[in-house]
Amino acid sequence: MGECRRQRFFGQKAQSLDRQVRRKTIEPNLHGLSVDKQCALLSIPRSSFCYEPKGKNEMNLDLMRVIDKQVFKTAFYGMRQKTWHLRNEDQLVNE
Repeated sequence: MGECRRQRFFGQKAQSLDRQVRRKTIEPNLHGLSVDKQCALLSIPRSSFCYEPKGKNEMNLDLMRVIDKQVFKTAFYGMRQKTWHLRNEDQLVNE
């Protein structure tokens, strides 16, 4: 019973912390407490602990600039019209 109460208390206190802070508190090589269990206690999906953001590459930044310019010119376009316009501009995009 005491163990359950401690886990519940720890989980509630952990919820008050920012997600990034909780993510940084996980110790992969902690003896006796697996990464799965730590993620569960901190209410963090294991996949988000293992994920490393790749950042933006130059191709995506160029495409975002093209999209921004087009949106300012034709703000009334819907998603399909924007996609069609970008494809006509030789941009490899999907909806």
